[in-house]
Amino acid sequence: MTLNNEERSIVPEMILNDLKYISIRSLYWDWFFPSGAEIATQLINNATKIYLKSIKRNDLINVIKGWRKNETHNIVRMIDYLNSELNLGLSLSKNDRDVLDNLYKLYKARYIETMDKGGAKTIMSDMHVIDATYSFFREKTKSNLSEQARSELFIEKALMSGKDMVWGKDKKSLSLTLYRGNKSFNP
Repeated sequence: MTLNNEERSIVPEMILNDLKYISIRSLYWDWFFPSGAEIATQLINNATKIYLKSIKRNDLINVIKGWRKNETHNIVRMIDYLNSELNLGLSLSKNDRDVLDNLYKLYKARYIETMDKGGAKTIMSDMHVIDATYSFFREKTKSNLSEQARSELFIEKALMSGKDMVWGKDKKSLSLTLYRGNKSFNP
C-alpha cells in the first residue's frame, strides 16, 4: 500500500513536528524554558494546521492566516475558534489557558533582546499542557491517516516499536526524552 498525495504531504510534516516536540521536551528538561516555550508555540500551531489539512479545511487555515502577524500563533484564540467551528472537544482549564497564553507571550517576545518578557514565564510543569495539547492534535490527525501512513510517523516507527535512538554529543536517549514524566505518550 502506498501513501496518497495528501498523506505524502502530511507525514513528513508530522515527522518534523515529532522531532520538534522531542526537542522541546529536551529544552525543558535542560531548563531552557523560554526557548522551549517559543518552539512549543510553533509546534502547536503547526500541529493544528496539519490537522486542518488532514480534514481538508484549508478554509479555516486561511482564516487563521488572515489574523496576521503574531496572532496567527495565538494558541488559545485558535483553539477557541476551532472549537466553535468544528466542535473539537478540546476544553481548556483556566490553568491550561494561562500556560498557553504565557507560551504565546514568550513567542511574541522572541525578538526582544531583554529578559523582560512582560511578566510571562513558563515552568517545568507547563510541559504537561504542551504534551496534552500536542498529543490531542497529533492523535486527531493520525485518525485521518491510513495505517501505512501512521506506521511511517517518527514516534511510532522509531520509538514506540521498542527501539531507541540517541542524539547529540552526549548521546541522549530519545525514548527517555519523550516518555520521561509524560502522561500523554506511553511506550
